[in-house]
Amino acid sequence: MRPPLRSLLALTAALPCACPLPAQQFRPLTAAPIPASIGTIGQLDMAAGDLDGDGFADVVVALDYDGVVELLSDRHGGFVDVTTPVLKPSYASAYGVALGDVDGDGDLDLAIAHDHAATVQICLNNGAGVFTDATAIWSPPLPSAAYAVAWLDADGDGALDLYVAAGSSGRLLRQSGGRLVDVTATSLPSGRWSTMGIHVAGVDLDADGDSDLALKSPSTIVSAPLLWNDGSGRFTAPVAGALPASFPRLLAYGDFDGDLLVDLFVRAIGGTQLWLQRRGGTFVDATATSLPSLTAYWDAVAADVDSDGDLDICGQDRLLINDGVGRFTDETATRWTVTQGTAGFGGGPAFVMADVDGDRDLDFVVADTLSSQLVSINHHRQVSARIPPVLGGPYVLDFSLRPGYGAGNPLVVAWFASAPLNQPTPFGRLGVDPATVVPVRPMLVPGTTDRWRYPLIIPNLGSLAGVTFYVQGASVPAYPGVAGLWNTLREQIR
Repeated sequence: MRPPLRSLLALTAALPCACPLPAQQFRPLTAAPIPASIGTIGQLDMAAGDLDGDGFADVVVALDYDGVVELLSDRHGGFVDVTTPVLKPSYASAYGVALGDVDGDGDLDLAIAHDHAATVQICLNNGAGVFTDATAIWSPPLPSAAYAVAWLDADGDGALDLYVAAGSSGRLLRQSGGRLVDVTATSLPSGRWSTMGIHVAGVDLDADGDSDLALKSPSTIVSAPLLWNDGSGRFTAPVAGALPASFPRLLAYGDFDGDLLVDLFVRAIGGTQLWLQRRGGTFVDATATSLPSLTAYWDAVAADVDSDGDLDICGQDRLLINDGVGRFTDETATRWTVTQGTAGFGGGPAFVMADVDGDRDLDFVVADTLSSQLVSINHHRQVSARIPPVLGGPYVLDFSLRPGYGAGNPLVVAWFASAPLNQPTPFGRLGVDPATVVPVRPMLVPGTTDRWRYPLIIPNLGSLAGVTFYVQGASVPAYPGVAGLWNTLREQIR
């Protein structure tokens, strides 16, 4: 008797394998990828990381009045809610979240800023994404409630410390003897380094090997957007004249021009601006030559969305592509095809860029206060289907490569399988079990297109009803960076 999966593919040999499709780099998943339990209002902050060690990005979301929601990747672009009561204490009004390995056991632990509690909640991960509350052991009392948190190795001893935006000032908690100790008095300069809605991050701004601080505020109320680390965990504000304008709002940061120094994308008097860092900790305004004219940004992140080795700028409704030396073009119309909504409360990110489907490119996950939650998948290299497989009906697979790849005529292979796998390889994660793979003929990508279709007809056979199958793409290089394994699509015949 013919196996069900071979019956599915029996009619494909005579069908065309490739036809051009319009290029779109980001497309939303049609299914509901984020569980409804997250709600529709009050999402204040997000963080992404591999919480359960399966190689896929998971997400934690801070909810006003409802603690934190933990969402584990389903390995196909969606998420499963695995939240436990530990993440929803009685004082649960979470404003900020940060992931980092505070106890040094190789997994990501969680720090939560609650604005109704004068302490930071510390939750330790068991390696499988299950958290235990260790606040009583790790976290000291604070003089006021916390708005944001950031892990960083402030003193260079290899152990993570914690910066806390609390009240109108910041607090630095240094790790010592398996707990966090408040060393603010000797480590932070005078000034206002905290406000409601702020987002903070530890980042090496000046390529000197230590962690500095970047402060993304929803207003110009903080004294400066940066704090410099002297290497021992003592921080100073930028010197007078280091920034091109006073009291900017930091939107995104990263090494945009390839000189190893972190540059700034800001909102300042006169509009949205790009400031490039020079040696010595000073910045120059490169807006006129490097940035297109933009409307106001509420939030943005720096991320390499096209996998070309430089940082692009992603906002809710805008995508700016970097040419590699810090000059940006607005490619929203051709790549960022989904309206991503507006930002969450204050300056914290209403979204994250993370690889949620295991194909080594960055996808877009949004859960903010004013728009519906969604996952927009990066079709840098992607296999997808627009309609579900139904007995007796058409089923069309879409294969995509990012703009420019098709010009090299790469060879693409599609693997159909009846069982999944999650195996890391030097070429990406193998998502189908080789023992169950049914091979189909390779496809040569036409040089005139970056996307094409693989059409099938689902046979009207009762044996196929309810059958689950998996499809993974792989590409053989004809252009640098093309080789490797793609995402794995999971489908069930209806």
